[in-house]
Amino acid sequence: MDTELLGEPVKVHIMCDCEIAERDRRLEEEANRMLAERIARNRDKCFQMGAGRYNNMRFEYADGENEPALIGAKAFCEHFDEFTATGKGILFFGNVGSGKTFLAAAIANRLLDQGKKVIFTNLPRIVNRLQASFEGRNELLDELNRIPLLIIDDLRAE
Repeated sequence: MDTELLGEPVKVHIMCDCEIAERDRRLEEEANRMLAERIARNRDKCFQMGAGRYNNMRFEYADGENEPALIGAKAFCEHFDEFTATGKGILFFGNVGSGKTFLAAAIANRLLDQGKKVIFTNLPRIVNRLQASFEGRNELLDELNRIPLLIIDDLRAE
């Protein structure tokens, strides 16, 4: 298509449907690649106690032992934005071996898969980092406050 702009001819390419489809496919591929990279970075930062240990803790692998807690954990993920907007969280308590860590890690993995930032740690790690240097305390606390979900595992045991 030729047109004139201030007396100068200008050629404008109009994409055909196949070119539009190819452009859209490339844009979607790039967006998926960027999301996968962000998820990988978030996952590496999330599991400060060893990611390999927690990667397979997902709702799909639940043993069905504690169905009400499993339903609650899934609902927490489904309505996560509503929970965070109102400043609400979730607390699991129970006997050793009742699946608390599994459910917490499953929540973390589900939200990480959605591209959200999560920190999964324990109280001694936080205290050690706070005690490590006086100057870095505020930065650590600010970082923990910016994370949409902070999971502190075995709080009572510590």
